Formats: sequence, C-alpha cells, structure tokens
Amino acid sequence: MRGSADILAELERADLFVVALDREWYRCHRLLREALGWSSSDAGTREVLRRAARWFQEHGRIDDAVRHLLSAGDDEAAEQLLTAEQPWFIERGGLGTLLALGERLPSAVVRPPLALYLAYAADSSGHRDRVVHWLDVFVKQRDDNTVIRRWRSARAGELALRGVLGTPESESARAVALCEEAFELETAAGSDRHPDALAALGRAYGARRPV
Repeated sequence: MRGSADILAELERADLFVVALDREWYRCHRLLREALGWSSSDAGTREVLRRAARWFQEHGRIDDAVRHLLSAGDDEAAEQLLTAEQPWFIERGGLGTLLALGERLPSAVVRPPLALYLAYAADSSGHRDRVVHWLDVFVKQRDDNTVIRRWRSARAGELALRGVLGTPESESARAVALCEEAFELETAAGSDRHPDALAALGRAYGARRPV
C-alpha cells in the first residue's frame, strides 16, 4: 500500500493501534489485541502465530520468530529454533535475549545442547545465578547419544563449564578438579590437545588460590 509507512508512523505518534519496534517494524497495540479478542489458547490464533513465526524466520528475525512460537505454545519448535540459531544471537551480541527466551521454555523440553548454550549465555549476560540451573538441566537431559559441538565428550564439556562458570571463586580448588576431570575425559575420548579443554583448565589454574 502506497504511503503505508507514513500512515503507520502517524498511528504510532497518536498512540493508536500500533507500537513501533524500530523505524521499519510495528506490532499491534496491546489494547487492540485485547479488543479483537486474540488469545493464544484459540486454535486459529495459534496458527496465525505459527505463520508469523515462519515469516519472521524467513526474514532473519529469529528472536521474533521464537517469541511467536512461544506465544503459540509450540515449545518444542521454539527450542529447536533457539538451538539451531544460537550463532545468530552471538553474532548480534544477543546472549541476554537468548537466555530470556530460553527461560520461557519448560526445562523438560530443553535438550542438552541448548542447556549448555543457556548456561554460557547466563554467565555472559550477567545472570550467573542461572548458570548452575542450566548445567543441572543438561545433566538431567543428557544420555549416551548426546553430542555437543566442539567436544568429543559431552560430559567433559559440562564439567569444564561448571568449573569455569558455575563454581564460586572461593572454591577454586573444586574448579580445578572439575576442569582436570574434563580434560581427562576429553583425552580418553581421543582428543588430548583439545583447545577448549585446555583453555578451561588454564583458566581454572589461573584463578586457583594459593594454599
């Protein structure tokens, strides 16, 4: 529609019907949604939300796509998209957003790879109190078929993160022990010069308090 951008801008300035997300994107005002009777419990509304999620994904708006899937109640689809598109959030400095979206998922649907991503995101975005929670979710969900990118041993990856991110500074000896175990597991799995295992071990040694 010709002139639609000007119309939307005018509606937003008048606080009518739409709310500006940026200079190009808008969403319906909350009061308009309520007046229209939209509810995520309605089957028709859920399908609209799924279609919107597909549209956002196709246009590179992964965060909005996940939000719409969550609103539609498609927790598993939201989890799969967060897992697949984790690099999208890192490239945009959006680890806080990744964590916030992950926190909206029931722990039972979060698979091990995403649980580790969320633990890392929690630390990187200043929510260290959530690191151990997501590492514990990883342990609960992990099985013999779990594969973690960049690690031969999934257990080693979890122990390394628990050592460097999930252990208080006052427990530096425990952090070293966890990272040493991670290194040993990775070596036993066939990778005695794994850079991530070595980096975690070096970080733990560096933070170790003198006895």
